[in-house]
Amino acid sequence: MLVERDLNLIGMKVDLVAKEKNDAGFVKNMSENGGLFVRSSNAHALARFHIHQSHQPPRLRERHHTIFIFIFIIIVVVAVVVTVVVATALNFNFIQKEMGLSSLERYCGNRARGREKERAATELECIVMDWLGEMLMLPKSFLFKGNGGGVLQGTTCEAILCTLAAARDQMLNRCGSEKMEKDAVHADVEAGLVPFFLCATVGTTSTNAIDPIGPLCEVAKDFNIWVHVDAAYAGSACICPEFRHFIDGIEGTNSFTLTAHKWFLTTLDCCCLWVKDPRALIKSLSTNPEFLRNKATSKLVVDYKDWQITLSGRFRAIKLWLVLRSYGMANLRNFLRSLIKMAKLFEELLRNDNRFEFVAPRNFALVCFRVLRWPNDNSVANQVECANELNKKLLESINGSGNV
Repeated sequence: MLVERDLNLIGMKVDLVAKEKNDAGFVKNMSENGGLFVRSSNAHALARFHIHQSHQPPRLRERHHTIFIFIFIIIVVVAVVVTVVVATALNFNFIQKEMGLSSLERYCGNRARGREKERAATELECIVMDWLGEMLMLPKSFLFKGNGGGVLQGTTCEAILCTLAAARDQMLNRCGSEKMEKDAVHADVEAGLVPFFLCATVGTTSTNAIDPIGPLCEVAKDFNIWVHVDAAYAGSACICPEFRHFIDGIEGTNSFTLTAHKWFLTTLDCCCLWVKDPRALIKSLSTNPEFLRNKATSKLVVDYKDWQITLSGRFRAIKLWLVLRSYGMANLRNFLRSLIKMAKLFEELLRNDNRFEFVAPRNFALVCFRVLRWPNDNSVANQVECANELNKKLLESINGSGNV
């Protein structure tokens, strides 16, 4: 039988009532009044006791409260950490694959109209453009360290349009002061046309053809023609010393573009434009109403609104900076070399199969080939009449499967 003395030791007030176990009325009355029943060892007595919190010792109550608060804090911290980790992983995966880091660019700021609060975005863009220019071993005249500089455009088309406008205005300023006499442009001159822009390509989209930059610059030099080099795809590979010779003669050009979102592990959109004389761009693209004037007006800082078609632009430099810092030059070179190595292997496999032919020499990682005939069909007529249809079906099959 529980005794009152023993239960009081743990802060419980006990009322003992002896009653026969079969007293249904008593049990009912106890149930209605509440309480806890304790049956004695001889099964003839019931003990009812109520727990009074106020009778618990102070130290015991404080200990219970402390433990409860500690457990609650641990649960909250764990929940917050798990939520942040999961949300970060999901958000970064979504941003990287679906949004091209546009959210990151937006939240990190932009370089809108050269505002003072956006100086960090502009400074980082200047830095990464010089970094990449040095990786490409561009002449110092194309870097901010010299008298040139670089800007991130959205696409190659935007970059060419900017340089085209600069070349046009530059030539318009020269017309009438210098006479053009070379035979190559006589016809245009007689027709009232003035050649002012030459675009050389290093790695065309369809066949990866490469124009000789040096000889083209020699011809353009005599006529003060603006020479632009479009290396949108293949320019990335030129950070490797063994491919740098493809842009030899770059020192004689006026501008150079490389599209980082094509082959440089960078998401859309990110086109790098370098110019030897930024003043030519600024003269053609600048606008200086009162509400846009800032320190750049006095040439103390770079204001990229005068280097592009739009007044404002996203923080594109952040994703290029992340690629350069996370991979480094050595890993980027290894990545490019591995793709070119796979292209060489693929070329060798095709060369050993007489059903295929090459339509252009392989440059970098692009292999241009076509199927000559249907399998097990050696007829000449089939090669002539059905080759195009066969190649079309092969292309549709590869694109449809998503596998190579």
